[in-house]
Amino acid sequence: ILLILASVIAIIVYRLAVFFAFSAKLRAQDLELEGLEPLREYVTPQMATSVTASIISFVVIMVLNILYERLPRTKTEYENSLTLKMFLFQFVNYYSSCFYIAFAKGKAVGYPKEPVYLLGKYRNEECDPGGCLIELTTQLTVIMGGKAIWNNIQEVLLPWVKNMIFRYCTARSEEVVPRWEQDYRLQPIGKLGLFYEYLEM
Repeated sequence: ILLILASVIAIIVYRLAVFFAFSAKLRAQDLELEGLEPLREYVTPQMATSVTASIISFVVIMVLNILYERLPRTKTEYENSLTLKMFLFQFVNYYSSCFYIAFAKGKAVGYPKEPVYLLGKYRNEECDPGGCLIELTTQLTVIMGGKAIWNNIQEVLLPWVKNMIFRYCTARSEEVVPRWEQDYRLQPIGKLGLFYEYLEM
């Protein structure tokens, strides 16, 4: 869980640094965006920072999920504690950035004449004047949509590709293979069966 919290803090620092970089770059390019007038109101430093941070957060979430599932344990201990630990880990992993945006972002920014600076140098990140709801919606959309796409790739595309490769490799032999051997070569269901299906719900 400390690794997750460290990644959330890293993404907050990323948001601060990239927001300043994007605002300086987009101000310099305001004159060059004359042909893209309809998109100008949507291409803001805040939106660009929010989208890139959401994508990075999603990648971190997927990498941490893979790392956590591969921690070695005894079989009994693994089965007894897997459900609770996976639920807690995934809850913190998926929703910590959303909790930051909803409850912490923009709360300690100070006043216009007295802004709050982090480390005496960086100004704290603020919400849009309309609030953080658009950014929270973007974060949830990227996480939920990305998770759905990732699960479909794992559950549909990868088995299909493996089957196609297996069929291509075995198509050269002209001998008839008994049905029980074909069944034996099916892809394994996994040692936990439908655990991950229930975890998705």
